Amino acid sequence: MSEDIQEEKKFKGPRPIVFIALKIINDELVVERCVSPSGADVTREQVFAFSESNVKEIFQEKHNSSPELIIGPFYDVKALQPEIQTKKTSKIPEVPMAELQLVDNSCRIVECEGWQGLSYKIKNREDVLLFIPNFEINSSLLKNKKTPKIRTVPITACHFLANSNNN
Repeated sequence: MSEDIQEEKKFKGPRPIVFIALKIINDELVVERCVSPSGADVTREQVFAFSESNVKEIFQEKHNSSPELIIGPFYDVKALQPEIQTKKTSKIPEVPMAELQLVDNSCRIVECEGWQGLSYKIKNREDVLLFIPNFEINSSLLKNKKTPKIRTVPITACHFLANSNNN
């Protein structure tokens, strides 16, 4: 079960290096942002081989003149770096506790994620239960784990105990 919950981490490759090339053309400031190759298939050597001469070539091709000033190298801001798609865990949309409507007489004792507690069915939600953790099943006296919050959990993550109600 924990394998399904954990996210896959993919190697994004080395961080891209950025240069800014500037020149005034026809009384206007022309700014060209040049970024080194990036991605999982790019090596560190390819990233660090990106230099001012590459920036001059790029600027020359686009604007038919060489830049007056080149600023860099520096790393890209993380917010501007392209995101690599990773496998995300499916999240259950949270419902505020005040808005939850519980089914009458639906309390059952369950085991969920290593904790034993009470579960309640929620009206109009057949796929989830409200889980109230009580105690850890295999607790160690050396480790004091914080009791998880009362929350909604997928019904598939719960194991119903035989001595609970069968409503």
